[in-house]
Amino acid sequence: MPVRIGTVETESRSAGPVLTPFEPASAPVHDLILAPVPQAETFARPRKPPAAPPPDLLSQLAAHGEAQATALQDEQQQEEPPEDQAEREARMNAILRDMLADDETSFRAPAVLYQDFLVRCRIAGLGRNALDLKAFNRALATARSGVSEDMSSTPDWQQAEALANALPEDLQSVFLFLARAAIGRLPCPSDAEIARVYGTVSQGRARRLVEWLEDRNIIVLRADGMGRRVITVIGPGWETLPGVPQG
Repeated sequence: MPVRIGTVETESRSAGPVLTPFEPASAPVHDLILAPVPQAETFARPRKPPAAPPPDLLSQLAAHGEAQATALQDEQQQEEPPEDQAEREARMNAILRDMLADDETSFRAPAVLYQDFLVRCRIAGLGRNALDLKAFNRALATARSGVSEDMSSTPDWQQAEALANALPEDLQSVFLFLARAAIGRLPCPSDAEIARVYGTVSQGRARRLVEWLEDRNIIVLRADGMGRRVITVIGPGWETLPGVPQG
């Protein structure tokens, strides 16, 4: 088919600005410049509610632990009448004395003894959590001192326990052991006996423990002139009889 093309004129693809001649406005230029700007209609943008903060895991764990501890205490109070508390403590003290009757038990770490104590309490029907670790360490220190049931109820022994609470946990048993000998007017314990109560076989460490107590103004050491040692508890004034340190 025959095709005929007319006149062709090309143009640029980009649309640039075009200058137009100035045409004066009908209104004065001064009025146009100072005229108020028309305010466009504004729309209030809806705000999203703030997102909830992420849960604090530590706070949740702490609250869960407190709830379990409270529930356990309520359960124990429901299971055990208040009048049986003295009998319960006597049974636990008997378990501790049986544990310490074994010579190898004295040299075990308190954490190991605590696990053994809990197992024995479960066997005796005293529950899974008879004592917490802190209360067990206090009871262990009292049991290692060798105090009798009659002396443990005296005001002097209660004062000795109050003095021991201000000491580090690993030294409470040593102090109570020395206090028991002083209250009962017994010969001063030897270094070997003090080391056994502390849970070691080193008599040098036992001497350092006694010297530490003296440096802290808790006890006073003196010799009777015959190579024997006397220990006096500062405050109450309890004093042991002379005893041989290497005996």
